[in-house]
Amino acid sequence: MNYPTDLQPVPASTEACPPWQREAPLGAGGTGAVFRVRRGEEVRALKWYHPNPRAQDIQAALAHLAQFPMPSSSFLWPLEVVHEASLTDFGCLMPLREGRFRSLSDLMQNRPTSASYPAMRQLLRAAAELTQAFEAIHLLNLAWCDFSTGNVFIDPATGELQLCDIDGLCPAENLKPHFHPDPRFAAPELIEGHAPPSSDSDLFTLALALFCLLVGRHPMENPQLIFPTDAPRFHPPGDSAAPSELFGESRQAAARWKALTSSLREAFQLEFSNGVPDPQSRPSTKFWLSELRKASDQLIDCPTDGFASCVDTLIASGVEATTELAPRLCPICNREILPGARLVIDRQLNKENPPSPTIVLLTPETKLYQYHFSRDGEPREIVAQAQAHPNRPRTLGLRNVGNRSWKVVLSEGTEKQVDPGFVLELTDGAVVTIGDSNCHVYSNQ
Repeated sequence: MNYPTDLQPVPASTEACPPWQREAPLGAGGTGAVFRVRRGEEVRALKWYHPNPRAQDIQAALAHLAQFPMPSSSFLWPLEVVHEASLTDFGCLMPLREGRFRSLSDLMQNRPTSASYPAMRQLLRAAAELTQAFEAIHLLNLAWCDFSTGNVFIDPATGELQLCDIDGLCPAENLKPHFHPDPRFAAPELIEGHAPPSSDSDLFTLALALFCLLVGRHPMENPQLIFPTDAPRFHPPGDSAAPSELFGESRQAAARWKALTSSLREAFQLEFSNGVPDPQSRPSTKFWLSELRKASDQLIDCPTDGFASCVDTLIASGVEATTELAPRLCPICNREILPGARLVIDRQLNKENPPSPTIVLLTPETKLYQYHFSRDGEPREIVAQAQAHPNRPRTLGLRNVGNRSWKVVLSEGTEKQVDPGFVLELTDGAVVTIGDSNCHVYSNQ
């Protein structure tokens, strides 16, 4: 087909507006090709659609999405529909994806043995952002009809996520979605035609995507084995060695499974057993987000091979928070890892129904975000960063990278203030007030 050089937005602006100019191709797929386009100083991505018998449905869906503000910072959200001067062919303008993001499909092709595959800390952050993205579209009464790993791009260094090519979002309960679901990521009721796309079917899709992201493999290399009613239910291993039919020969994939918290492993087991026939038994986005954040807070690094894995703290509050934590066996080298200092974040100030305290194991990689201290905190805004003392590597400090000072009460009662940009050396028994939260420092000695 002929691709456009000059494009006009539709509906046309009432003000004089020059056309978009096509600059360079960025990629192509089954439904269209993507180009970099420019209008003056504005640069965007343009997806130009191949001829399609459901073109009107796709245009209507894109126009519907463009009415909403971007629901999550992870989305490359449709901005406007554009046409050639003839109005016969059309495309959709979106923000341009940054070059630091890599396709999850490409990362999985290299398997988790690749050094370029993101570390567990980054994977958990990406998984949390993906969960928030699904939660955000459900608030708009949308469902993701054709999700695949090709939609997911991750920055391996930070774990930030960008979600593109999202024209498969459609109103929930739509009986005639404009795209067919990818069978590798669709709920069984969609595959079998028993129900339209919905938030319930999306929960199955989300679980499949989270598993792929965290483990680096699809939970069943042959997806058809998941869905027949007479097939064995999916049941990953516990602490035993992963079977070859699930993880192949990948030692890293099996280690990533073992590195997760027990509650995450149990949630996947529930999703792919009871959740196959019963959508109501599938874990919610709220559950996934809470457990993913807990897992991220419970990561410790093996001093031998650097592999990060989660410690199940199982600490509720009060005196139990001072309990020494048992060593964790590294899933790679099987050596003991002793958890070090930790923060117990108590958000009880000015709260009628305070949540349970948050337990954060401290390593030089630990970052604390706004959501640690506020229920509605921005998930990408860092408030504090742990760092090792330059002369005493086993001694950790906490740098204030926010814009508000902290109040600190040391164990002997001395008070001090930590202004933005400064570092607090963490000592046992100190209490740090950050925003409306009290953070108690405990050693594991």
